[in-house]
Amino acid sequence: MSRSSSSSTSTASLPPYLTSGASSRAHHALLVRLHGAKSVQEEDGIIREEIKRVKEVLSVRGQSTSKISETLLILLHCTMLRYDTEDDVDFALVHAIQLAESGKNIAERRIGYQYLAERLPVNHELHLLLINTIRKDLSSSTPSHILLALHAIVKLPSHDLGPAVTPLLISKALLRHKIPAVRQRTFQALQALHLPSSATDMENGSFPSSMSKLIKALLHEQDQSVLAVLFKLIHRVLEIGAHRIENEEEREYIVEKVLEVARKGDILPQGQIALDVMRLLRTILNTSGSVSSVLVERVEEWTGARLEGLTSCKRWEGAFLVEACHLSSYIEAVSARCLPLISKLLHPEPTSPSSSTSLPTLPSPNDHVLALRCLSSLPTTAWDGRLGEREMSVIMEGVNSADDTVRRTTIRLLNRLSPDLSEMVLGGYLDSLKSSTNLSLPSSLSLNLSVEEKIGLGRRETATRGLEVVDVVNSKNGRKFAEGVIKVVTALDGGERSVWEEGVRIVLDILRYGSRDFQEDFTTSLFDRLSSRPAQDTNSNSNTLLVISTTAVCEYISPIQADRKRAIEVLLSGLESTTPNVQELILVALVSLLAGMKDSTSEARVVDGMKKLANTGTKYIQKRCTTIVEIVGQGLTSLVVERAKSRSLPDILSALIAIHAEHIKDTTQSSTTIKSTSSPSTRSPSRSQHGLRYEAYEAPKLDRRSYTDRSGTESDDE
Repeated sequence: MSRSSSSSTSTASLPPYLTSGASSRAHHALLVRLHGAKSVQEEDGIIREEIKRVKEVLSVRGQSTSKISETLLILLHCTMLRYDTEDDVDFALVHAIQLAESGKNIAERRIGYQYLAERLPVNHELHLLLINTIRKDLSSSTPSHILLALHAIVKLPSHDLGPAVTPLLISKALLRHKIPAVRQRTFQALQALHLPSSATDMENGSFPSSMSKLIKALLHEQDQSVLAVLFKLIHRVLEIGAHRIENEEEREYIVEKVLEVARKGDILPQGQIALDVMRLLRTILNTSGSVSSVLVERVEEWTGARLEGLTSCKRWEGAFLVEACHLSSYIEAVSARCLPLISKLLHPEPTSPSSSTSLPTLPSPNDHVLALRCLSSLPTTAWDGRLGEREMSVIMEGVNSADDTVRRTTIRLLNRLSPDLSEMVLGGYLDSLKSSTNLSLPSSLSLNLSVEEKIGLGRRETATRGLEVVDVVNSKNGRKFAEGVIKVVTALDGGERSVWEEGVRIVLDILRYGSRDFQEDFTTSLFDRLSSRPAQDTNSNSNTLLVISTTAVCEYISPIQADRKRAIEVLLSGLESTTPNVQELILVALVSLLAGMKDSTSEARVVDGMKKLANTGTKYIQKRCTTIVEIVGQGLTSLVVERAKSRSLPDILSALIAIHAEHIKDTTQSSTTIKSTSSPSTRSPSRSQHGLRYEAYEAPKLDRRSYTDRSGTESDDE
């Protein structure tokens, strides 16, 4: 009892800053103030005050190193927490360099190095001041000092640092240091300095240590952490072309030594180092036009022995199986070792006894995706016709999975096997939409829905899966993607005039992440197809396609005049027959199109179309038409696009309203010319006053494949 009470008394008597995780009393005081802040703005205000205080502390001449290290930690914390990044904190860099060089103990010096690693910009002039400090630490006999310098090299590589420290890095003192951590970090430092992320960044295409020395280091190494770094380093040297294998004898020698080390180190497939060995072997074989029988035998023997040791194919074992499948592209015999394991993944043993006539047991989503990835890595000839009927049925059933990753991976695999298979899947979805039968349902479904509501959900889910197929199959082909989108949307619409908002978001999301060529090809093909459809077609002016078209034409249309004229004709043809919300999108898109053209005929066509719409449209649309007719008449369409913050529909509309307001103001002041140089701020007007009345046009602001609803804004009636 007394021990417990004395322990609790001792804990209670500790100062709060010691139990808070703060590094000092000043740091704790900052954390307390930040914790009490009631808004982001208040937090930024506290951080700005703290940065000013830090600057005053560091400006004191002869400030102690302990105070500098404490202050740098606080400043580093401020830079991580602040929202407003306008305050300059580079004033602390010189103090960090001084602390890294002359701190009283290893802890202070480590703080100096760490601050530089986090805050020193690439190719900053202060890198030069750091070189002598790093060289001195590399030459030290104290391992902790050496590791400080090596860590700094890994985090702060530069063109000036390489020539200064490379002779020390390739010396025996570091490469054969008795402490494994020093050897490991030395090889990592060499890679950071001389093997950049891409071959185009290499200056001379060489590495300071020869391949023979790297292989020798590999053979002498006993520590697995260092071996892992060496395998990665040799892989990188070969991959980036810093060393080129001259002949088959050299290739066989490297493979033999790599496998010798792998056997000696008893490297098992349940770890990262086994993956590094597999990737290195694949890179070595990839540099050869043909693989000799000697290499095939040695690699197949080692890989097969590891594959036989796989039991569950979970975690590391699954990753090793994928790497083995990649390797089979060069050594066909490896695929025969992989297929039984893949079959086991696709057709797991049933957990309970069942009759032989029951449906096959489906794998878990993780196992299913792993099996599909393995098959995608194998040559199609290695498994097509060799898997059993049950395994193939599981593969085909993947297109109906509730897991979208399983569906997409399955479609990608089937399309690789035969494009006809993916077309068959898409055709099935289109037939289901046309007949409203065999519809796919969402994974979660409310029990209180009526039959009509369930059919509606099923149609939209089926259409979403149809777009999934179109995206996977045509991810690089904008024209084919546009054709597929038209097919799916047309099948879903079925003559209805409602807008499929989720479909719009999906398509615009895919477009946003596509290449510029993909975007332009999609837009051109979309208007080509829409312009060639017969006018009597009930879906010729689908509202969903019109919404997609308006955004695509604003952001992705090519500069070719013929394409722009075609787009104008398509949009005008659907202007009067669509709903007011979509009409507004078309009006803004037409302004964007005219801004890139010098064609009076097109301008006249647009003005005529708007005048006709003004006679039949709502008051809101009449006002928009009047505004745009005035903008076109004054020749201000190009200024609208120039003033817009981006080519998106809302930004173009905001600029249009702002410029029209300026025009009216100048007119009332008896000014005959709009002076763009004296125009007010280009900031967009409030969306609550001037926003588009229909919101589905906006490209999603979420990550790709995230189709959750986003909040929108509405404009009030004007």
